[in-house]
Amino acid sequence: KDSPKTSCAVYVNRRLIAQSGDPFQMLKAQGQQTKGSHSVIGPLSLEFYPDSEGNAEIVFFISNYFYRKSGLNDTVYFGPAEAFTNNNYITIYSLICGAMFFIGLLCLFQFIINHQRKEYFYLGITTLALALRIATNGLCLLTIIFPNLPAEIKFKIEYSAMWIVPVCVTQMLDLLYPAKKLRPVKYTFIISELIIGLVNISLPAYYSNRMVSVLQYSMIIVCAYVLVLSVINIFQKKRYSLYNFLSYLFVILGAFIDVLISKGARHFSISLLPFFLIVFFVTQIFMFARIQNDIYVETVETSSKLQRLNEA
Repeated sequence: KDSPKTSCAVYVNRRLIAQSGDPFQMLKAQGQQTKGSHSVIGPLSLEFYPDSEGNAEIVFFISNYFYRKSGLNDTVYFGPAEAFTNNNYITIYSLICGAMFFIGLLCLFQFIINHQRKEYFYLGITTLALALRIATNGLCLLTIIFPNLPAEIKFKIEYSAMWIVPVCVTQMLDLLYPAKKLRPVKYTFIISELIIGLVNISLPAYYSNRMVSVLQYSMIIVCAYVLVLSVINIFQKKRYSLYNFLSYLFVILGAFIDVLISKGARHFSISLLPFFLIVFFVTQIFMFARIQNDIYVETVETSSKLQRLNEA
C-alpha cells in the first residue's frame, strides 16, 4: 500500500503482476538502455490468486539504481482487497497538507503586507517545506498530481525540509529573542545547513541521498540548540516563551519519531509527524496573534498618553 521507493517488479507464479519504474534496464542491450530516472514513486498494490494446487510463489525483482538502502524500503502488506481501497488515510493526509499549504501562503502574504514581520516569512517557508515533506513521504501524495514522479526528484523535495526548517526556526527564535552573544553559533548553524542543502540539491540523487544521515545529525544538533534556548527563555520569564517552547517541543518530537521510522522502527503504523506539526503551527499562529494584539494595545495606550500630554 506504500511506495517501494525503488524500481521493482512483482511476479506471482512466474507471471508479471505489477511493476514500479523500470527495473529491467541492466538486462537490456547497451543501445536500448535509457538515461535518467528508472524509479517511480507511488503506491504499488496488486491482487493475485493461488494456482490449482493452492500455492502462490511471490518474487520481487528489485533493481536499485541510486538509493542508499538495498531492497524494498517499506513493509509488504498482505490482506483482503478492502484493506487497500480504504481512502481514509489519503483523505486525512491530504487535508493536513492542504491546511499546511494554506497556512504557509497566509504567512507569506502577511509578510508581503508588512515586511517588518520577518517571522511570518520564516514560518511560511517552514510550513511549505514541511507540507512538501509530508506530501512526499510514505504514501507520496504528490503522485496524485504527478503519477510518474521520478524517485530522484521526490527524494530531493523530501530531504529539503531537513535543512530548510532548521534555518528558518533558528531565525524565528532569534527574531523573537535576540541574543547577540549567540549570533556566532547561530550563523555557524545556518551556514552549515545551507551548504549541506545546496550540496544536496546540486549533486545527483545517487550521491545526495547518501547525505541523509548528515542531514539528520545536523538537524538534531539544531533542535537541541533551539530547545535549550527555549527552556532558558522560560526561566528568564520572557514573554511568549512558553508558547515557543511548546511549539518547538512538538515539532522536535515529530521529527524525532520520523527519524526513528526512517531507521526501521516498527512501533508506529503511520507517521505521526503531520499531527505534531499541526500543533506546532496552531501554537505559533496563536503566539503571533497574541504578539499582534499586544502591539495594538500598547500602541493605543501610547497614543492615549500622548493625547493627554498634548492636552496638558
